[in-house]
Amino acid sequence: MGEIDSKYRIIEELGEGGMGKVYLVEGRNIGKKFAMKLCYGEEGCRERLQLKNEAERMKELDDRRYPYLVDYFEEEEVSALVMEYVTGVPMNMYIKKHLPFDEIKTLDILKKLTALIAYLHAQNPQVIYGDIKPDNFILTPEGEIRLIDFGSALSAYGEIRGGRLSGTAGYCPPEQLAGKSVSAASDVYALGVTAVYMLTGADPLKPPYHAACEREWPNMSAGLRTLLMECMDTDPAKRPQDAGIMLRQLEKIRPGQHVRLRVFLGGLYKALLMAAIASGLLMIRAVSLNEIYMGEEKIFFSLCGIIAGWRLFRSMRERRGGFIVKREWNVVYTEKEKGCLLDDVQG
Repeated sequence: MGEIDSKYRIIEELGEGGMGKVYLVEGRNIGKKFAMKLCYGEEGCRERLQLKNEAERMKELDDRRYPYLVDYFEEEEVSALVMEYVTGVPMNMYIKKHLPFDEIKTLDILKKLTALIAYLHAQNPQVIYGDIKPDNFILTPEGEIRLIDFGSALSAYGEIRGGRLSGTAGYCPPEQLAGKSVSAASDVYALGVTAVYMLTGADPLKPPYHAACEREWPNMSAGLRTLLMECMDTDPAKRPQDAGIMLRQLEKIRPGQHVRLRVFLGGLYKALLMAAIASGLLMIRAVSLNEIYMGEEKIFFSLCGIIAGWRLFRSMRERRGGFIVKREWNVVYTEKEKGCLLDDVQG
C-alpha cells in the first residue's frame, strides 16, 4: 500500500480530480478510516494553494452535513488534506439512475441541496461555493445529502473580485464563465440548472452545454417554473440573491399546484382543434353538395378564432422576460432580444 507522514496508511485510491488524487487512508494510531486529498507540485503552486484554501473553509464549518477536517499538512512536494470519509452514492449516479424526476421528488432534493448552500451563504464572511453540480454531493445510506468537496469554495464580503473560481461549463452562470465577479447569486444559478436537469433529463454537461430551455420543461406548478426562470436569469441582480432566499421561496411552493389545470387545458385545446377540423370537413362537404353551410361556417371560424387567440397567448407567455425560444442546426437555445444567453458555450 503506502504511508503518508507516518500517521496514515493508504488503503486504496478513491478518485482523481483536477487538483490531485483522493485516497482512502487509515490512521495508524487509532485505526479509523478517512479520506485524504493529495496535491503534488512546487510549493505555492495553484493546486496546493487551492487545497490549503479548502482546508481553511472546512475548518470554519461546524455543521454535520459537511465532512469535518481531520488534518492538513505540507511537505516539500506535496500537500495533504485529511477529512471525514463519507460513504454513500454520488448524487450524479443517483440522478442518472432515476431520471427524469417528478416535481415532488425534484423539490425534495432541491430543498436539501439549497439548504446546504444556504448555510455557506450565511457564514461571515460569506462562502461562495462556485462549482455546484451533482458530482459534489453524496447521498448517504441514511438518506441525507452531504456536500463533500470544497475545492473551489472562496470566502468574501459581498462579491468575489479577483478570486478564481473554476466552475463547470453547463452549470456555471454567464458571469463566472466570462471571468467576472461572482456572488451567492452565481451559486443560485447552478442550483436552478441542477433542478432543470432532474426534471428534464437533459444533461448540461453534454452539448450544447446548458440547461434545457423552458419549452422542454414538463408540467409543473407555476411557482416552481417562475422560480427556476428567476434562478437562471442571465442578470445576477434578477436572481434570488442567495440560497437562503431561494430556500424560503421553495418552501412556499405546493407540489402539483396548477398542474391538473394545465393538463385539463391541454386536453381542451386538443378537443377544440379536433372540433375545428371536423367542422371544416363538414363545411367542405356542404359546399361540394351545394348545401347551406352557415352553421358549420360559424362553428369553424369561431373555433379558429379561439385557437388563434390561445396560440397568441401562449406565444406571449413564452416571450415572458424578453426570452425567445429558437432552434437552429437542431440545437434548441434561448436568447434575449438584445443578446445571446450562454448558448455558444463549448466545453
